[in-house]
Amino acid sequence: MSMACRKPQTLIAVVTQQRSGSKWVGSLIRHRYRTIALGEIFNPDDTSILSFRSFLRDKAMGDLVGCDISHHLSRYFNEIRTYLGMFYTFDAMFNQLDWIDFGWRNSNNSIYNYLLGNDDIVVSLIRDARDIFISMKSLEITKTAHFTSSTAQDFYVDLRADHRIVVKHDEYERFRKQLQDDRDRLSLTFAGRDNFIELQYEDLVLDPEAAFKPLDQALRNFGDSIGHPLVDDISPFSNLIKTPVQYSKLIQNYDEVLSWPS
Repeated sequence: MSMACRKPQTLIAVVTQQRSGSKWVGSLIRHRYRTIALGEIFNPDDTSILSFRSFLRDKAMGDLVGCDISHHLSRYFNEIRTYLGMFYTFDAMFNQLDWIDFGWRNSNNSIYNYLLGNDDIVVSLIRDARDIFISMKSLEITKTAHFTSSTAQDFYVDLRADHRIVVKHDEYERFRKQLQDDRDRLSLTFAGRDNFIELQYEDLVLDPEAAFKPLDQALRNFGDSIGHPLVDDISPFSNLIKTPVQYSKLIQNYDEVLSWPS
């Protein structure tokens, strides 16, 4: 897209698998760039006012199927821009994108094509497949998606040993293959673009300042191209801490899982 045609709206789409830490990464983006993090706006179970599902809910059937899905995506993001401004981030989960095509295709083409056409910033958040899988399975015990340091400690104390679960290798392998297919499709779609950034979750935990440098630069370049600086004042990460989950207390065969291929 030429500089003259660049739109003033700037989206940061964090594309990943659920349980990869996207909520935490969204909080880092929100803090660092003083922007708005919308979360999983394409979650089909989300009925909040800002979700894509809520946007579509009042549309007539003829309007839904009579227009290309890119038309609805454009209208949706334009409405968000009207109320929330030009610069924000959202999460797009691999397993939440198929329904956007209303069952016409089993692919993620619509949202990917929209992001490509608008030259938005796409972040591929990559986390060890074993960690994601363990985190997903642990939900069967914890019944909560996120811990704080105090609630986590209380939970571990109350957890009985016989409540821990055993995760199965064949189930993990099916998950790992699907995850790799989703990541490959994303990479192939956006490969070679300056606005496509791969963030390693483990790098973010160790040194978020260093891990965020490619995104810092992408936003500077984007701001220069539209004549509107976006990141003149970047906030440091000194007080942002990720609460670790002690999965060894939740998964009986945790040590065995660590030996599986990632």
